[in-house]
Amino acid sequence: MARPHVLVVPYPGAGNINPSLQLAKLLHRHGVYVTFVNTEHNHRRVQDTEGAGAVRGRDGFRFEAIPDGLSEDDRAKQDYGNGLAESIVTCGAAHLRTLLERLNGEHSLPPVTCVLATMLMGFALGVARELGIPTMVFWTTSAASLMADMRLRDLKDRGYVPLKDESYLTNSYLDTTIIDGVPGMPPMSLGDFSSFLRTTDPDDFCLRLAEEEPDACAKAGALILNTFDSLEAEVLAALRANYSRIYTIGTLGSLLSRVTATDDSTNDSDTTGLSLWKQDAKCLAWLDTQEKCSVVYVNFGSLTVVTPEQLTEFAWGLAASGYPFLWCIRDGSVRGRAALPQAFTAETAGRCHLTSWCPQGQVLRHPAVGCFVTHSGWNSTCESLAAGVPMVCWPGFADQYTNCKYACDVWGVGVRLDAVVRREEVASHVREVMGSEEMRRSAARWKAGALAATGPGGSSYENLLSMVEGHDRHRAGGGRGQHGLHARHGAGGREERDADPGVYGDQLARQLRERAYVTEGEPGEHHEVESIAAACVAFSTARHGTTDCTDRGAVSFSKGGDGIARWKVLRHPAVGCFVTHNGWNSTLESMAAGVPMVCWPWFSDQYTNCKYACEVWGVGVRLDPEVRREQVSGHVKEAMGSEEMRKNATKWKEAAEAATAPGGTAFQNLLSMVSALSKQTK
Repeated sequence: MARPHVLVVPYPGAGNINPSLQLAKLLHRHGVYVTFVNTEHNHRRVQDTEGAGAVRGRDGFRFEAIPDGLSEDDRAKQDYGNGLAESIVTCGAAHLRTLLERLNGEHSLPPVTCVLATMLMGFALGVARELGIPTMVFWTTSAASLMADMRLRDLKDRGYVPLKDESYLTNSYLDTTIIDGVPGMPPMSLGDFSSFLRTTDPDDFCLRLAEEEPDACAKAGALILNTFDSLEAEVLAALRANYSRIYTIGTLGSLLSRVTATDDSTNDSDTTGLSLWKQDAKCLAWLDTQEKCSVVYVNFGSLTVVTPEQLTEFAWGLAASGYPFLWCIRDGSVRGRAALPQAFTAETAGRCHLTSWCPQGQVLRHPAVGCFVTHSGWNSTCESLAAGVPMVCWPGFADQYTNCKYACDVWGVGVRLDAVVRREEVASHVREVMGSEEMRRSAARWKAGALAATGPGGSSYENLLSMVEGHDRHRAGGGRGQHGLHARHGAGGREERDADPGVYGDQLARQLRERAYVTEGEPGEHHEVESIAAACVAFSTARHGTTDCTDRGAVSFSKGGDGIARWKVLRHPAVGCFVTHNGWNSTLESMAAGVPMVCWPWFSDQYTNCKYACEVWGVGVRLDPEVRREQVSGHVKEAMGSEEMRKNATKWKEAAEAATAPGGTAFQNLLSMVSALSKQTK
């Protein structure tokens, strides 16, 4: 089998480049050959800030560059961002096609087997289809922002977009117009949608691009999202109706950190990014001198530009908060040549550290940081959630309004500043976040959720493996390497692709496990082995089309004395259902493994456990006391086929992982118990 070769094509903005590089490194660590495509302009900027070695590559990982079509005069214009988007969409296809043809013509390289493009780079998917190369798309914002963008065309049809005139930007129309019924999302004000709808021009380029991108992404064989299942469970469930294959692999920074931390072969390039600005690591030494959770970190990302008046209001608001703060003021992020007031510098001496750019992931994970004043970009939001740091949100562009809505109203980890910056509100909001125990608990819960998702057995960890290995790890007995990055290749070294090579993996089966696990606890009198065996035959007939279960490997018998560790069985990816007596240990192990249950209680607390499993937690169905083969078979089929039951089981699995991870409730309670015991012995 030839080595898979993925061409990663990110939109040329920092918010797309950095998560794409993290994903590319994860793929490379799992045996995939990676070619990472920058624009020539960004390639030179990285060399200037990070040194030539940053884009030199290494075995199995190379960097390439294509033109973005802009002149230096174009880059100096105030609407540079819009100009870049229009230029790359217009001229990118021809340059990318030339690059692909060159790479596939080099005999020393494995042929490109997949083009992985980010959002806003839909032209790359078209080029790949023309050349018969499978595709994946990486949507670099949240699942909620994708769903919100999918509704923009509907909002236009209903007359909400474009705005009638400029007054609608300031007359509270955006805040008071509530849009309900967006699948998987809470009621949203119009202002919580993408900023691209804030236009009076029906032909606005950015609005049109935001409308079209979700459709372009749906044509790819798989959709990759930098989120984790429990963070956006409802909207992810709704998105699966539109996208045949979704891989949630976030938060990417956490996933990459955990993978590299356990590998002795890791080198520096595995943990560094492609910064377009020179990073100041001295701020970390300053943080080392501060008390735990005492510092406010301020950074408005790679695109935000503030006015001198806004800069001044933020400065005096931070000063009035009373907390020490680390403020990142990016070169070019203040309009004109404005500087901070001299009086401010004197007022905050000793508790203010200014920098032009910093390693944000490390800053947010530093124990001294207790609050993040942010623009609510998705990468910043992910990093803050993964670090367990609550936020003061000041959105201003694209998906930032949606991210802010979720941070404040759904996840409970933030408060929002008004668009008009006032020093009094800045100070009060910072104090509120720094002093809120409830917000800190919510942040700790999501941090634990991110840890659980990115650890071995977690949803993001397993989804990455599924994506790389090319088969659904939740299927038993399915062929390995059929449709994913490790796909089969013919004798000529080229992939034996499907009839429609542009559709990558759309024939993969849904995530249904194909085995039921049956145990009835400790040996006892109350067993109906014959009926259960007959039901297994009926179930196997429906699943495999034969009554010869053992011949197909559909049934395996084991006695309790064989020493099987039940928890190992339940965590095995082949197990999709647990027929159980509902002893509490069995119920807990099934919940922790995310396995739905067919319940048959008969002693002590088992009836209570069954009641909760079936009617409160939504992860089980109950058998009658009198066992009938038809009902056993029917209930097993129901548990194995129920998407709702499986979603509930996954939710409780991730909750258990979050509770038992460092910072989780169970973990912390164990530490408290040990501490209490230690005090009693003194």
